[in-house]
Amino acid sequence: MISCLIDFLLGTPAIAVTVLMAFVYYYTTNTYDKWLKLNLRYDPPWPLVGNTMKMVTLIEHQLATIDGIYKRLAGEKYCGFYQTKTPFLMIRDPELINNILIKDFLNFANRGFHKDPALNIIANGLFFMEGPKWDVMRQKLSSGFTSGKLKLAHNQIAECSDELMRFIAAKMKENDQIEVK
Repeated sequence: MISCLIDFLLGTPAIAVTVLMAFVYYYTTNTYDKWLKLNLRYDPPWPLVGNTMKMVTLIEHQLATIDGIYKRLAGEKYCGFYQTKTPFLMIRDPELINNILIKDFLNFANRGFHKDPALNIIANGLFFMEGPKWDVMRQKLSSGFTSGKLKLAHNQIAECSDELMRFIAAKMKENDQIEVK
């Protein structure tokens, strides 16, 4: 009787832990067949972290992780990878990139950077805008980025960058370090 009770008590936590681990495994990997179903070449993911193991463990920067995926899947026009359990499509074909960013831009206005403007002031920046807010801003700014206006601004930009380079060179002669805030 006592041995049955001991076996039950020792077995119950093990079963609970096993069920919990199985649930966590399923929850974190249930989207990992996305690229397989679409017959798309992809970088095989790790459970829980996807293809971002080195990024999550702070071994390398996010850009280095994505660059590694880009190099491993060389030769593909587009390929897939996972950030945690979320599937991401990586476009590698220059012609397709041109279509997305220029010709069909209105269909691809959202860039995948989801920031809360209330929590992060940078989220209000042009690079992070999406949806209706981006549409309004694009209408306002489009007239300022015509080829003629950009050509006029080129000389001013070149002069400012030359002046900045002279300033940096002078500061470097004074001290081998420059404080940048």
